[in-house]
Amino acid sequence: MFEPCEVDATFAPDGLPKPLSMVWAGKRLSVIEYGRTWQTDEGLFMLVRVQDGRGFQLWFSSPIWQARLENTRPTNFV
Repeated sequence: MFEPCEVDATFAPDGLPKPLSMVWAGKRLSVIEYGRTWQTDEGLFMLVRVQDGRGFQLWFSSPIWQARLENTRPTNFV
């Protein structure tokens, strides 16, 4: 289930966001790796990995960010 979260991001010239960090369970986590990104009618989705190795799916529907924990241990994703 997705949960609202705070995300710090920059925006590329094409308008796509690039998350730099996110807040999950009250802790700020740096994004260290990016995986797939896809767009649907509901918004932009992307896979990211944070500094402790967990993977998240982020959902951006301007101006709201939501996140869902995808895995709790490091794995390869694209």
